[in-house]
Parts: sequence; C-alpha cells; structure tokens
Amino acid sequence: MTRYLAGRLLQILVVLFVMSFVIYGLIGLMPGDPIDIMAASTPGMTAETIARLKAAYGLDQPLMTRYWHWLTAALQLDFGYSRVHSQPAIDVIVPALAQTVKLAGLSLALSLTLALILGVASALKPGGWIDTISSLFAFAGISVPTFWLAIILILGFAVGLGWLPASGMGEAFGDQARHMILPVATLTIATTGQFIRSGGAARAPQRADPGRHRRRAADRHAVLRRARHRDDVRPAWHGQDDLRRDSRQ
Repeated sequence: MTRYLAGRLLQILVVLFVMSFVIYGLIGLMPGDPIDIMAASTPGMTAETIARLKAAYGLDQPLMTRYWHWLTAALQLDFGYSRVHSQPAIDVIVPALAQTVKLAGLSLALSLTLALILGVASALKPGGWIDTISSLFAFAGISVPTFWLAIILILGFAVGLGWLPASGMGEAFGDQARHMILPVATLTIATTGQFIRSGGAARAPQRADPGRHRRRAADRHAVLRRARHRDDVRPAWHGQDDLRRDSRQ
C-alpha cells in the first residue's frame, strides 16, 4: 500500500511539473508581455523605461531561465503580486483554495453516503423501485453536464424562487451554509451518479445471472459434505487395515 501511494504521489508531481512547464511555455511564446501591454496603454513611456522594466521583472531573459526562477519561487509559495487584487497572489489563492476544499470534501462525503445507501438497497432487491430510481439517478448524473445542471439550479432556486444565493461565499456560518447549498448539490448529484454507475457495473454479472450465488453456496455445501464423509469413512478403512495385519500375523 505504501509503495502504491508513493507511486501515485510521484505521478501527481510529474504531471504537475509537466503541466506547469507547458503552460508557462505557451504563455511565454505568446506575442508581447505585460510590459508591452503597459506601454501600449501609456503613450508617454520611453524605450529606456520599457527596457528597464523588462530587466527588473526578468522579461529580457531566456524562457528556460524565467521558468526556473518562477519554479523555485513557486516551491517557496511565492507566486508574485496580483495587480488586480492589489495584494500577493498567495493571499488570493489560500481563501479560494479553502472554499474549494470545503465544497469538494462535503460533496464527496454526501456522494459516498448516498451512493452506499442506494447501492445496498438496490442489491438487496434487484429490479425493485429503489434499483430503478438508482439507475435513473446514475444515468442523469453521468449524462447531464455539470455546468448545465448548475445553471438550471441557479435559475430555479436563485433567480426563479429566490430561496438561495447564486454566487458568493458569505460571512457568518449560516450565510456560508446557504451559499454552499447549490454548488454542493451540483457536485453531489454528478459524483453520486458516477459512484452508482461504478457499483452497477460491478453488480452486472449478478443481475445477468441471479442464481449464480445460490449455485456457489450449494457447491460449497456439497464440498463440505464430501469432506465430512471422507473424514467419517477414513477411520473404518484404517480399522479394516489393522484387522488384516493382525490376521496375517
């Protein structure tokens, strides 16, 4: 298990490294840079000022050198300064990341619980109304795009009925809970459908042959009966062998 987790962690790190290099390279290959955009919106900026700013931000260096500087800074959680929010980028990322973890964790817990309940109920009575509802729920959760489902929920419960907020995070605990209902519901419906689909695929052979488990149980009982019969007969044969040896003597 430790080797498996270490392998998966290594794969994640490799994917993150490759994706960061590709994205940074694509951005670097685009024509222009932030200083050129600033110069275009500031007609009075001279060429000397543009060159000095590019040197200050390292934009006059080769792409690989710039990527290496960015990577070493990112490993130290230094993602630069956000001019849009007028604060360090890490101060913008951390609150958003915390909300993402809340949404993902809560929706995952609800999805696993709901999928487990529906899966057990469907397995106890295959072909029943709960099994039918679970199949429809799984089909809808997989087929309906998540963004479209979110739009429908927003139009219905936020715009139409006005019961829930359409965006934002809220301040107090109760306000945050109201803001999380729609995104959590969207993620839960989509994820639960995938879990139920996976469980249904695992139970497909049982549905195709309902008597398979009963035949397996019958075969196990037959094997046990034969084993007990051999244990009961073996002492009698051993006793006959002893009588034969005694008569020979």
